[in-house]
Amino acid sequence: RVTMFCSATADVVYWVVRFPFETGKKRVQVGRDPSTASALKRILKEGGGRPQALYAGWRTVLWRDVPYDALEFGFYELSRQVITRYRRRQGSGDATNAKGAGKAKSESSEDDLESALAGAVGALVAAVITTPLDVVRTRLMTQPAGVTDLYKNAVLYSGVGDCLQKIVCTEGVSALFSGLRERALIASIGGAIWFTAYERLSLGHAD
Repeated sequence: RVTMFCSATADVVYWVVRFPFETGKKRVQVGRDPSTASALKRILKEGGGRPQALYAGWRTVLWRDVPYDALEFGFYELSRQVITRYRRRQGSGDATNAKGAGKAKSESSEDDLESALAGAVGALVAAVITTPLDVVRTRLMTQPAGVTDLYKNAVLYSGVGDCLQKIVCTEGVSALFSGLRERALIASIGGAIWFTAYERLSLGHAD
């Protein structure tokens, strides 16, 4: 519980600082603005100079990232327990035959593999479950901050619920999982690397 609370708190602080720049980056990526700086200026202009305009879709990020981190850590621990039990059953017969440095090196390699596999599973499951919120977040972050002549035909979303409803009604449920394969792949690779490094550093610190 402490880990989940600390993770949630860190996520909030992190996105308070990063969110405006992430919004600008998204607008540059979809070709709406030439640079992050110009994107932020346009957002403020479209939003009537209100700083709140820089945080359109802010709640969606929190609703996505906080559950994502909780799910990732939860499924990582669950996967790790399953893998550890499997290893113990498979390796119990050979445990008495392994000795010295060779045994320690083998166990270290297996621990790294275990961390990588469990990390990939945890991140993969979390990515799949939270992809709809990621899609909604992107739509909210890249839409115009206000109705202008340039974007008068754009579909504006008033919030998370409105965005979800419009996507499902106009594009179908499958649209909520746009980019799932790419996101799942990146998340699983990142999870494998992150948790392996995390466990390595944790063991090193403990020693």
